[in-house]
Amino acid sequence: MVLPTIKTFSDDYDSIYKQVENIFKEYNICQWEKNADGSFSCILNRINTQKNNSKIIETDGCCISICKQPKDFNDKAIKKSQHTSLKGCIVKSLKCKLHICKYLRETNDLNIKEAITKIDLLINLFRLKYDVIWESIPYGSSKKTWLDFYRMYRSIFL
Repeated sequence: MVLPTIKTFSDDYDSIYKQVENIFKEYNICQWEKNADGSFSCILNRINTQKNNSKIIETDGCCISICKQPKDFNDKAIKKSQHTSLKGCIVKSLKCKLHICKYLRETNDLNIKEAITKIDLLINLFRLKYDVIWESIPYGSSKKTWLDFYRMYRSIFL
């Protein structure tokens, strides 16, 4: 078994992360909008707010449960810094970046479907090379955790 170098793994991680980030921005998949109070909310939060007949728009986003409970994960970066700041997520987690909520996956919007297809291709591309790592690392894990695990994995098989 020939495993890519740690540098190659790191470069692949960064490349896919950046490509997905660009797809999310280009297509505005989550349909982020600025609320009256200056916070931002995605389409699902706005729909949930309307369903619940709330006067306050939910702004948590789809990954907030991990952000609220970082102690449940072994990643020291998350435990130390929590997940979010006023600027949003501060942990470069590939699984989180590649996550698309059920609402968007079920949409009929052709632009969003096109974007999701592109993201799914990137997920598959990454998993072709690193599926064992993908399966072993939980959501919310920082790049450092991914690299540490990959180093350990490589040392076992080299």
